Amino acid sequence: MPKQKGKPNFDFSRILSNFEPHIPTFDYNSFEEKLAKMEFKSKDKFIRQIVAFEKVKMLPVLPGVILARICQSQPAAILRARQKSGYKKVEAKSNCSLSSDQKSRVIQALSERSQSGELISPVKLGEEAQKVVGHTVGHSYHKTLLSHHPDELQQQTATKREFKRIKVKEQDMNDYSTILEQRFEGVNVYFILHLDESGYQAYSDTKDQIIIIPKSQGTAPAHILVYRGEPRFSLLAAITMALEHFIPFYVIRKLLVKEKFRQLGLEHGRNCYLVESNKSTMTAELFIEFQNSCAIPYFTKIREDFETPGQRSYILSDGCPSHTTVAIRELLAQLNIALITPPPNATHYIQVLDIGVFASYKHHFQQLRGNQYHDTIEDIVKLSASAYQMRTTEVTIENSFRKTGLEIRRDREQFTAHVNKNAFSPIIEHKRRNGKLATNVGSKITRKRRETDFGVLNCELLDD
Repeated sequence: MPKQKGKPNFDFSRILSNFEPHIPTFDYNSFEEKLAKMEFKSKDKFIRQIVAFEKVKMLPVLPGVILARICQSQPAAILRARQKSGYKKVEAKSNCSLSSDQKSRVIQALSERSQSGELISPVKLGEEAQKVVGHTVGHSYHKTLLSHHPDELQQQTATKREFKRIKVKEQDMNDYSTILEQRFEGVNVYFILHLDESGYQAYSDTKDQIIIIPKSQGTAPAHILVYRGEPRFSLLAAITMALEHFIPFYVIRKLLVKEKFRQLGLEHGRNCYLVESNKSTMTAELFIEFQNSCAIPYFTKIREDFETPGQRSYILSDGCPSHTTVAIRELLAQLNIALITPPPNATHYIQVLDIGVFASYKHHFQQLRGNQYHDTIEDIVKLSASAYQMRTTEVTIENSFRKTGLEIRRDREQFTAHVNKNAFSPIIEHKRRNGKLATNVGSKITRKRRETDFGVLNCELLDD
């Protein structure tokens, strides 16, 4: 049926009836009479008239999505009518293709930057092409350049650098299990404290990245360069064998502004500890501050609760130099606290927090942060505290201790520790399968090395 000149090609009555559910006092008849006197050559003109009625308050202002559904149109049409912008033709884009000379200049610049050690991502390649041609290029321009110059360029995936683990002696593992059995068997679980650190390491820079490199560089594996300017912190976590956990102890790079953290709900001394250092890493001075602020008050209170002022207490820690200084050993020995460390290079296998808590904490932390790679240090620490609180449950803590051979024996009077030496067998077997177990120990000393102690480090300073 041919269209009539000057008449709308859509049904007024059906459109007007759509207003009734959204406008309770809608006067259908009078509104139809006013529209019947007007001639609309297009639906856009009809929409502009509806918007004009909204301005003079003949119609209430409805959401754009609802008005678009009523008028059987698109929300963009409603938006254009309300903004009085109308439809404007977009000027034709500049020619995005590059000449041979321009492509050669882009490839030359890419080669120079790549030789200096810089990783060229598709975004950086597009920025370089934009400098040459003077206008933007498509987000997938690197694919076009690679297809046109397969003999000069290649695409590669850069991964994070993996560091090899040093082998662990089987005899050291057996000796460590014996030390735990001698020290912990039958001890009240409230007097056993374990602590460890987890550093935040630029997670946004450790994901696999696509890079463009010259063909002349070959196929050597590329590793991601970690950007050290990103906000970093170190979390010192502490849990007890009584299935309790301390509030998180954060070491943050200078300068630390506690007021900004307080505005986000993180208050020093109430729900977290906030300290600063030059490199956001633990130092001996900060570790002593942790002992005076957290560990020592805890053991003092537990001794008062159980009315055992001379009870020996234990701290399980790794062999980090900041945790094992002479000052720390003497401080703990004066308070009858034994400092026990595992064998070297074995902390990630038998550390309680490493096995059960930190893995789930980091996973949950990444889920909370998502893709927001430009958060401030205050926002990041807040998410970290939330993830840590969610993952330090009693079930997780007990399972982590059990996997390292420390089990809770529940008696009627008190809960005591029991050392299951059989739990070390699957750990040793796992390292043997992965080639991380040093079974053969040479008899000839070919290099002078400093002997690394483990076990009770301040044993000589204790009373017994």
